[in-house]
Amino acid sequence: MLSRLSGLANNVLHELSGDYTDWNLMASSDADSSQETAMESNNRIMESTQEDALHRLAEAEKLVVELKDIISQKDVQLQQKDEALQEEKKAAENKIKKIKLHAKAKIMSLNKHMEEIKTQGGAALPPEAQAEELSKHNKSSTEEEM
Repeated sequence: MLSRLSGLANNVLHELSGDYTDWNLMASSDADSSQETAMESNNRIMESTQEDALHRLAEAEKLVVELKDIISQKDVQLQQKDEALQEEKKAAENKIKKIKLHAKAKIMSLNKHMEEIKTQGGAALPPEAQAEELSKHNKSSTEEEM
């Protein structure tokens, strides 16, 4: 830009002095050299821009690969946790089933025992004796379950 302005200034000076033909030759050679320098600088800028873009692209590709690895690792961890939770759930369900079965068995044995007491004439026994006999039966059934 500065070289163009100086070329124009030289042109005006030469026109005023009457040496116009020499100035045209000089101006054209100045314009050619300034165009060459501008093209060279543009080429350098483009090359550095391309190199920078390629460098950024390579970095982005590395980051994508790293992210894929991290995602796959997290997927494996989630699957392992899911499997562990499923196992815990099954164990808890089995434990609940077992407790329910024990409770049913206990209720049935208590009902059976009450029927036996009624058939033996449990009405003749005082309520304290009936309660005592039931608690003895509870203790023995609890020990059997354990």
